Amino acid sequence: MKTRKVLPLPAACLLMILARPVAAATVPVSIVNYTFVPDTAQIVQGDSVVWTNNGTHQHTTTSGAHGVPDSLWDSGYLNPGDMYGHKFPNVGGFPYYCKIHYPMNGMSGLIVVRSAGVEEDGSRSPEPSPVLAAQPNPFGTSTRITYSARSTRPVSLTIYNAAGRTVRNLAAERVGTGLSPVIWEGRGDDGKLLPPGVYFCRLVPANAELGLKLLKLE
Repeated sequence: MKTRKVLPLPAACLLMILARPVAAATVPVSIVNYTFVPDTAQIVQGDSVVWTNNGTHQHTTTSGAHGVPDSLWDSGYLNPGDMYGHKFPNVGGFPYYCKIHYPMNGMSGLIVVRSAGVEEDGSRSPEPSPVLAAQPNPFGTSTRITYSARSTRPVSLTIYNAAGRTVRNLAAERVGTGLSPVIWEGRGDDGKLLPPGVYFCRLVPANAELGLKLLKLE
């Protein structure tokens, strides 16, 4: 009986097999009452997000920050049970909100898209991107500020008033490359409640600087 000789694959062909494309994922976000769950979703470049209205009220998912649309996507009005999907080909942080309920309670969310690296086994190795976002914004009693940096070196997260004076140092620590949340209750470093108005949050990681405008209500 003849035996068939198996020739070794050329190195170039082997690399092509190991670096094969990874199928994109679909990440669900549920709309319940007046909240996006999760309100901060982490995905990989090329993935899609599908919003499902699991509540009893009409909602939208509209891209943009501070209630200002940026035309990246707009679901239109979603009735209970309706779904809407959007694919994210680019890396970055993409805030969005509900056009109906953002003016009343700051109903908003954030999609964090990380670059899709490829390991030797074909799995994805995301590269983090700097992120700075606050939800809700505008806010009343408190807001959750989510931030990340590309480096594990110490970062600072500082709140300034409209005059540029430092009123609160929220973080000065060493963080990983993932997302870190911190709650700001609208108080200064002395613990006293700050007056309503415009404030600015600044994140200074080792390799970038991000700013965010905050609006504190009554």
